[in-house]
Amino acid sequence: MRFLFPWALSFLIFPLALGLVVRRKGIWGRSLTLALLVLAASQPEVALREKREQVVLVVDRSASVGQAGEEAFWELARSVVQRKGELGVVVFAGSPGVVQLPRAALPSSLQVPVDLGPTKTDLGAALDLALALLEGPGQIVLISDGQATQGDTAAAVLRARASGIPIHVVPVGRTDTIRLISLSGPPPA
Repeated sequence: MRFLFPWALSFLIFPLALGLVVRRKGIWGRSLTLALLVLAASQPEVALREKREQVVLVVDRSASVGQAGEEAFWELARSVVQRKGELGVVVFAGSPGVVQLPRAALPSSLQVPVDLGPTKTDLGAALDLALALLEGPGQIVLISDGQATQGDTAAAVLRARASGIPIHVVPVGRTDTIRLISLSGPPPA
């Protein structure tokens, strides 16, 4: 708490002195009223810390995603920071790594000092790490092709749901399609 006019608090001595010196019925009530008026005249202010929205971007860096994940990441990251949110970043492949704890700035890169194991994908471990980074309410945005090769993704999603943390998915990476090359069968009757 701070006061816009702190010098006005020096006038609190008068109601206190009035209550101690004058011995009349009801003087304490008047002294209290006068003290509250002096306190109000000093204009107290309470500064509340604004809680920013926390968003953890979870970026798939496995070989199946390629550069598409990084492009989607930078677009979303700029959006979060422009909306005055706190951005946390987790990258993963076979294992997850923290690039940035939630704060109001963009990371310089998506590099972590450990080998993530790009031939594997553990969505569950990455989601658990993102969930651990959030302090209170927030949200997780998963940028991935969704191809998990290890870990328990369903259990991680259930833990996030139980915590009240929504997970949004941005699909990226290769989109393997099925093509019909030939069709053979008996002639129609």
